[in-house]
Amino acid sequence: MKSSPQLIEAAALWTLWQAPHPKREWSIERKFEEIRKAGFNGVTGQLDASHIRLANQFDLKPAGLVFIKKMAEIRPVLAAQRDLGLRFLTIHLGTGDTPPESALKMLLRIHSESRRLGLEAGVETHRATCTETPAVARELMRAFERETGEALPMTLDYSHPAVVRHVFPPYAAGLLSGHDSVLRRARLFHCRPFNGHHCQIPVSTAGGRLAPEMPAYLEFVEAMFRVALRGRPAGQEIVVCPELGPLLGGYGLSAFPNVWEDAKRLRPLLRKSFLRAGKSPA
Repeated sequence: MKSSPQLIEAAALWTLWQAPHPKREWSIERKFEEIRKAGFNGVTGQLDASHIRLANQFDLKPAGLVFIKKMAEIRPVLAAQRDLGLRFLTIHLGTGDTPPESALKMLLRIHSESRRLGLEAGVETHRATCTETPAVARELMRAFERETGEALPMTLDYSHPAVVRHVFPPYAAGLLSGHDSVLRRARLFHCRPFNGHHCQIPVSTAGGRLAPEMPAYLEFVEAMFRVALRGRPAGQEIVVCPELGPLLGGYGLSAFPNVWEDAKRLRPLLRKSFLRAGKSPA
């Protein structure tokens, strides 16, 4: 029988930095209101107790984000997230210079602590972390599975390895090969539209049409979800974030459309890919 995972569509708080305009930025309360109004049922970012109260007020499922550089930080950081009432958590782990052996030790500790605390914690594929390059990330996946017999829990954002690998459409062959077990284990997906040259591309053109680079990206997203959804338990929650960084964060460029408007446009496109992939033959 086919599984029917539950989709949590999470807006990234940083996408709303300086929204709707740098000189008249919304209050945090207004931002949560706009997230809910736009059809999202989740929110993600570096969350504190005030964010959790607003998430509860607007019926949004929260997913946290933390930065862990050292082994000693793991237990207190994860416990603090649990105490906020969080279940889903993305971790930026180490730096680009963290030795793989040290990264593996931290991954094993995060795994055991997350289980003890009841967290679904995924280490993100991201630049300036221990998963900075596809080669190192893949070796950590293999080493973790050798040590535990389980796939490494990850928050998957393929925009970073896509640029390192300099991929061309169709992107799936160059990015997903050998990732089946990790994809099927993952509970968090950061979906930033990319191509092989740019870590973030616009969703829309200046005239409001879908950007011509988007069909290739959406084809990749559906291929990714086809693998990721295979054999999922019915009702399992999966967090999907249309991850668009703003001008202030360096991902957006001055020539880009408004990233919050683009994120709102991307959300139903990702949902459509998710639902279509869930109906595809295994």
